Amino acid sequence: MKDLDSEELYQIIRNQIKYEKENCKKFKKLLSQDYTYTQEDIYCAKKFISFEYNKLSEWVSSTFESNLNEKNILSPEITGKWGTAVKSQRRTSIDISNLIYLSNEDINYKIVNNTLKSTFILKGESEFWIFLHSKGNFNDETIVILFSKIEFSETVFMSLGLFVKSNNNIYDDNENNNEYTFRVLKTIQLVRSYNINENKYNKYESSDSCMIKIVVIDEGNENIKVSAWINDGDAENKLFGNFYKQVIVKNYDNIGVKASSTFEFDNKCYKIMIAGSGQQCKITQFCCETNFKDNLDYIDGCKQGFNSCNCCFII
Repeated sequence: MKDLDSEELYQIIRNQIKYEKENCKKFKKLLSQDYTYTQEDIYCAKKFISFEYNKLSEWVSSTFESNLNEKNILSPEITGKWGTAVKSQRRTSIDISNLIYLSNEDINYKIVNNTLKSTFILKGESEFWIFLHSKGNFNDETIVILFSKIEFSETVFMSLGLFVKSNNNIYDDNENNNEYTFRVLKTIQLVRSYNINENKYNKYESSDSCMIKIVVIDEGNENIKVSAWINDGDAENKLFGNFYKQVIVKNYDNIGVKASSTFEFDNKCYKIMIAGSGQQCKITQFCCETNFKDNLDYIDGCKQGFNSCNCCFII
């Protein structure tokens, strides 16, 4: 083996110091105020949350109502105490009518994005609710995705909404004011594409029910993207929302928008809630999968740096 002269040895040392300095900068940025995560935080951030017959122990449940208020607006309400999730009698689908379920798992939106997929069936006049960015209650951080079906039709509406404070001062951050009003911001009607040879009176129309498949992209900031398909059709219905902290003023239709975003708070760990109301709401598939944000730094440029790869490590 060739002996190294002084200059070659110094060059190796300089390269090693340069490499360690570059890595040190990455570690410092990762552990800075914006990226203050322990190793446990990082490994626990990657999650797959599902709602299945044999996994109901990972959820808690309560009774749920959604009635029309004096302004003919749906008003969701948790009417009982949280307890062990109600067991389903069927393994193929879970009837969540007039029930609300809360996942025991937290999603840390500072580190991850969340992709939610679900297939559910609405019968008669009924609704399916998804509550994002919540901790088991309704407040102005909660984002709502609502699917509502009209009785004796295949008419289904997809809506995005939130909760606003019921006081008169849009800049009032008084934590003692816990009264919130549900507000729908955007609504579209789901449309499907029919094949030419398809029978008009299909299995869903004859049973006064609709099957809806959805994909929700939740990046943990103000942006929510929802795609939906109805009754095996291939027509994709899209709805986008940009949410900021909003509170109600004297006139119900006059909404004031604050400059600060809902997601500027330090704690960005939230839970998923789902609920059904009306005649019948059944879930055949529901899952949430988290993926690390693209703007996070990875060691040595490895995008598996937060997983158990061989090319990098976490101090």
